Amino acid sequence: AHDPNDYEMGLRHHLEAPTVLTDTAVMNELAGPYAGMDRDQCRKAIVRDLKGEGLLLKIEPYQHAVAHCQRCDTVIEPRISTQWFLNVKPLADAAIEAVQDGETTIIPEREERRFFQWMESIRP
Repeated sequence: AHDPNDYEMGLRHHLEAPTVLTDTAVMNELAGPYAGMDRDQCRKAIVRDLKGEGLLLKIEPYQHAVAHCQRCDTVIEPRISTQWFLNVKPLADAAIEAVQDGETTIIPEREERRFFQWMESIRP
């Protein structure tokens, strides 16, 4: 239940969307015998078990796009989660006013222009 395509298909067919990965990419109790394994260990164990049961017909290379973190290059697993959003436009407006009124100083001064561009680009 962490693949966007599978999730959309499940919605169309009114299926539950269990989450088997924890926040740290470890399989949870819903993964049964694979609980406690990280995602890579789990994938290898599933292939091993399918082979052992004679249920794996073949393995083929398959190219697909997988998102990676721009900082550490780890795989980003899509997950269903509760999300919330905050309208920060009023905070940006107050920050702009504080700098314009001299209440807040941007150091180094050469970054003031960038600060204003950043704050003015914020949308509700």
